Amino acid sequence: MASSTTARNKLATVLERYIAALNALDTDAFLTCFSMNCVVRDPYGVSIYHGGDELRQYMQTLTQTWQRFALTPGATYYGGHDRVAFTWAVLATARNGRPAAFEGITVLTVKQGLIDGLESYYDAQVMFAQIQGVSQRQP
Repeated sequence: MASSTTARNKLATVLERYIAALNALDTDAFLTCFSMNCVVRDPYGVSIYHGGDELRQYMQTLTQTWQRFALTPGATYYGGHDRVAFTWAVLATARNGRPAAFEGITVLTVKQGLIDGLESYYDAQVMFAQIQGVSQRQP
């Protein structure tokens, strides 16, 4: 039981560091959360980034898009000693002054205290429509 608690604590620490760096839009702190060979799919099925240089480009896109970004984690689910999934909600303000609110889920794979894989699931079209001022009709 102690090893399970230790694994969860380690995963929770990685998750907290990741969220703090993301919310601060701090590129250097963000990059230190990841392994050099990480694979980031954000959103899954749309964009994929491999390793440090591509991850730096990903973060550059975020900092160019958002002037304020606040991801609040929701429920957290642990999968063994190396995976954690969590729901989240974002309230953000784009550089053009438009607000955005969107929700999703992210799955992290952690190796040696660093994020080695990240998969995020959310409706990017809805998020982009909000910051572009386009109304989205619900089906």
